[in-house]
Amino acid sequence: MNNQVVEDYLEAVLRSLQNCGESKYWPVAPGQVDAYFNDLLAIEFFDKFKENTGQFKAGLSTVSSHILRWFFLPFTILGLKVAREFNHFKVTESEMASLIEATCEVLASQISSNPFSLDEQNLIYKPEELKKKITKLIWLDKSFKRVVNFLSIDLESFVWSIDFDIYAYGAYWHGPYQTSTNDTVLVKSFTDLNSPVWGQAIPYKNISIYYYFKGKVEAKIDFMNHIIYQSDIWNNLEKIAVEVDGRFLPSEEEIKKLDDYFGTQRKVQLDIINKMKPKDFIQKGADIYYYMFNPFFSYYKQDWRPPKEFHNRLKSWGNKFWDEYESNNPSEKNLSDSFFKKLYDPRNDFVS
Repeated sequence: MNNQVVEDYLEAVLRSLQNCGESKYWPVAPGQVDAYFNDLLAIEFFDKFKENTGQFKAGLSTVSSHILRWFFLPFTILGLKVAREFNHFKVTESEMASLIEATCEVLASQISSNPFSLDEQNLIYKPEELKKKITKLIWLDKSFKRVVNFLSIDLESFVWSIDFDIYAYGAYWHGPYQTSTNDTVLVKSFTDLNSPVWGQAIPYKNISIYYYFKGKVEAKIDFMNHIIYQSDIWNNLEKIAVEVDGRFLPSEEEIKKLDDYFGTQRKVQLDIINKMKPKDFIQKGADIYYYMFNPFFSYYKQDWRPPKEFHNRLKSWGNKFWDEYESNNPSEKNLSDSFFKKLYDPRNDFVS
């Protein structure tokens, strides 16, 4: 068992939790929906890992690094512990630690910064890739900041409404990148905007906003995809670029048009959510979580949709765990760092 990798992973989780502040989930908390399937998805991953670790790592490498860090690792470890505790699933502490180590190796191949963001960076582009990107982008001067901010806010709200947890899926920061001229670039990316989960024909898939700062600015990105910076870094903003599915927007008019579209879609999605019942949220939660790993399932030539056992559980259990979560009101509990460290540590049996 590689205890150092496990300790690094837990240290990254704890540091990120300290950056959270007071959390309020919307539209649902993970605990309201994932109790219906987190063990099923975790077992699916683990069985593939145990059968052929090399193939598993190749499949995992198709999934974005920010999903692997904050969603895959804690979710899978907790799911395996739940499966062992309540369903007598056979998995050892050493095997779970090996799963963390394998994931760390995949992360190390995807990014050039620390796999768990312990260096407070998320460097996806290598220096030569960054140089090409900076040259290729259509840069707009900082006077466009206001209209781009409106776009970013509407995109963030839309992603939150379709993915339920914007830090785990749908949006992430990467950087800070240092250019050859000692300037700084930060990138905010929105992904899978056209997810089939909601049955909407969204004509866009991926949108990225590039912020170019003069000189070095202090910005940090943690394991959970939080970005931490001083507000005065925006005084150093020199230019901005917006990329939509590989195309760069050249004008304020096009940015406003894109913002108008997502401003409208955000309202449409909010109306859908306001009409949903608990079972609808549980079903959509499962769909979102499974589709998040669509590239992984595609690698294995499998359909991404939740398995029959999930649907049987939902039919049999109804709102049981949803109601239990609400009656326990965990948002009012004082959950310490030690609670989460025990929860996500594969070397114990603690699950709640």
